[in-house]
Amino acid sequence: MDGSTTQWGKVSRIVVTLDAIGLITFCYKLIQARLLFYRLRKKGLPTPPWNPVLGNSSALAALQKKGPRGGVNLFAYYAVETKGLGAGFYVNVLPFAPRAHAMCDIAHHGG
Repeated sequence: MDGSTTQWGKVSRIVVTLDAIGLITFCYKLIQARLLFYRLRKKGLPTPPWNPVLGNSSALAALQKKGPRGGVNLFAYYAVETKGLGAGFYVNVLPFAPRAHAMCDIAHHGG
């Protein structure tokens, strides 16, 4: 019994260590993405309403509730609905999706 107990102790320490490394890596990447978008906004580049913790997730979630079903043209719809955003804007919805630069032709939509 002593041998198996120490083996499980070693395995559990390895699992905890790997989990901690994964969590630290995730947090590092999340912070890097948030800093990138903070710098983009500071430079005056177009982004939807942004939160340092949630990124653009809350703005896009609200838009998805009132926007077209299916979400295929969600970014184009958002570009039309949001004044001053333009045809190209930066979107940060980590950890749900990677950061993106949305390009939309809104000339036909009256935007």
